[in-house]
Amino acid sequence: MNIDTVEEVKNKSFKITIAWILIVVALILIFTYFIKLHQIKNKEKTSENYLIKNNYILNEVKNIQELKQVLTESPSTLIIYLSYHNSNKIYNIEKKIAKAFSEYDILDNTYIYDITTLKNKVNNYKEVLDDTLDINVTTLPVIVIYEDGQIKSYKTIKNYKDVINIFEKNNIEKNSH
Repeated sequence: MNIDTVEEVKNKSFKITIAWILIVVALILIFTYFIKLHQIKNKEKTSENYLIKNNYILNEVKNIQELKQVLTESPSTLIIYLSYHNSNKIYNIEKKIAKAFSEYDILDNTYIYDITTLKNKVNNYKEVLDDTLDINVTTLPVIVIYEDGQIKSYKTIKNYKDVINIFEKNNIEKNSH
């Protein structure tokens, strides 16, 4: 019969403690890795506007000067979609409303103005938008509809139904397919 000495028991206990500490540290590192990976994927997902990235809107206005130019050269009906990126809330709204954009014949006369840069540079970005578009922006995203150079309607968008409502209210034609 083999009886461990006190020294051997202490040595085994120490080795078991070290093994547990290493296991816990490894689990913490793995957990931290997956949290960071999730954060990176989430940032990548929201780093671009969903509607542009997935070709629901093809025309993009890059700054306030381009927006003013589009407004002066607008076709008879012009739709401006105001939004920003790097927001899970906006990303989720845009995923929900994308189908509405594809149901209407609006690709040629719809522009998106992603105001992320404006928002980051100018504290009073809503006032700048209000002055440029002659509307009262309280919350984004917003759809603004112009007809013959005049504002016809605008609406803060929260869901699919909001998009459908503003398009139907302004007699925007559905796709024929």
